[in-house]
Amino acid sequence: MKFHKYLLSCLSSFLLLLPFQLIAAEEEKTTVTKAASSLNSSSLNADPMSGGYLMQLVIGLFIVLLCIVVLAWFAKKMKHFNPLADGSLRVIGGLSMGSRERVALLQVGEQQLLIGISPGRINTLHVLDTPIEMAGKNTEQAAGNHFLDKFKTAMADANNASEKK
Repeated sequence: MKFHKYLLSCLSSFLLLLPFQLIAAEEEKTTVTKAASSLNSSSLNADPMSGGYLMQLVIGLFIVLLCIVVLAWFAKKMKHFNPLADGSLRVIGGLSMGSRERVALLQVGEQQLLIGISPGRINTLHVLDTPIEMAGKNTEQAAGNHFLDKFKTAMADANNASEKK
């Protein structure tokens, strides 16, 4: 959580200081053009396809793509962050029934609902009388514990097989 706040503050401060950097670059450009007008202007004109300009273009493109990737990652991480959620509503599981239809099992307080989701519509299919018990607190923990248990048994089997040789 602290990393997200730190990343957001760094990015926002960079974006806030960007106009000042552009103004400083513009002032520098005007001083260079004034100096160039006093000298031979044909010697200072550079070819737009020179190595320096191409390198600047590639580095700028790389920085823009890097910003897009970082912002996409940050948006993906912040999607799961909802400070208003108190845990009373959870998605326990879901199943795709077609290209645009899904069935999902929701936990609302102590009650579980099976809902059908289609474009433009959500229907309650069934209200479960007895809730389905989960192995862990949520499906991610249950899947992680299940994988961890399988991994431990596989490692133990591999160690036993190597000791027998």
